Amino acid sequence: MKTKRRKAGIALILFVSIYIIGCGKGGPLDVLETAPVRVEVGYQDVDPILWRDVSNIMLRVTGDNFSPIVDTQSVNTTIFLLKVPIGDSRVFTAFGTDTNGMAYLWGRKDTNIAGGDTTRISIELSPLLGNAGDSILILRDSLPWKLSCTDSILDILGANYTVVPSDSFANFFPNSIKNTIIIPSDQPQEFYDNYRTYATKFNNFVYDGGVMFFSACDKGWNCGNILEAGIVFPSGVTLDTIHHTDTLNIVIGKHPIVTELDTLRGYFASYSWFTDRPPFAQILTVSPDTVERPTLLVYQYGSGLVLLSSQPLEYEYGNGIDNDDIGILLPRILSFLCNNDK
Repeated sequence: MKTKRRKAGIALILFVSIYIIGCGKGGPLDVLETAPVRVEVGYQDVDPILWRDVSNIMLRVTGDNFSPIVDTQSVNTTIFLLKVPIGDSRVFTAFGTDTNGMAYLWGRKDTNIAGGDTTRISIELSPLLGNAGDSILILRDSLPWKLSCTDSILDILGANYTVVPSDSFANFFPNSIKNTIIIPSDQPQEFYDNYRTYATKFNNFVYDGGVMFFSACDKGWNCGNILEAGIVFPSGVTLDTIHHTDTLNIVIGKHPIVTELDTLRGYFASYSWFTDRPPFAQILTVSPDTVERPTLLVYQYGSGLVLLSSQPLEYEYGNGIDNDDIGILLPRILSFLCNNDK
């Protein structure tokens, strides 16, 4: 009896071992075939003010069926030599960062990798958000404060955009390279609830290389409440309690969105502020309090970028703007997302 049990145990171990190791081609541990890739990162057209703070170049390579490949080098070496799995739609994203990992520049390239000779790829860096997808998706159920100024600005810019209502999120599959997502302010509760339901889908969109601009100014005429919906933005950023303030101070003037701006004013210029932000987030504006509260910030998430605002940008723009009005940020942001560089 003992001999039979021992033989049965040995047979079971052998079966499990064969299953884990795999038996020939097509087994569970097949290794993806790779090919040599040479990536050269350029920065010739970068503003020297932005380049001054960049100390490292980080390269991320993503695609189906393999974990992201990440490599970091100093700015003295902008050529990367990699082994990348063969296949279609391999996304190469480069970030120019400081010593703390804060990104100031980025660039990306979507290409196929075939076997054989070395594939050569060139990526040009530009300010964050400057290489957003050409096809814009406006996610909304209602116009913010009954204003269509986002559409009007995009029309002037000649942008290609589509409005996507939240009741279609279940069958909504944005392309991280081709699309840019814009979520306007002041949405109804149903919209925020639906976003929360499919938050993982939107997080993955950004993580895989997409750009998302979320204007998180809620509790307007459409009565939606982001906190009540339980929304957490990519990388764990949250919206804090209401904090009305009549002025905003620009704290980081290096990004073109806020270049040459100083103090911005507006009616309830910021409804709330952001907390739990990643340490590498660029804070562009804050409330003018003893404790500065971030109200506009941009940060890297995976291979993509997130721009968050808690300001009533559409309301201020729709009611007329001067050079010191926060409404001036809306056309600056949209122009940048349309690759007009300001």
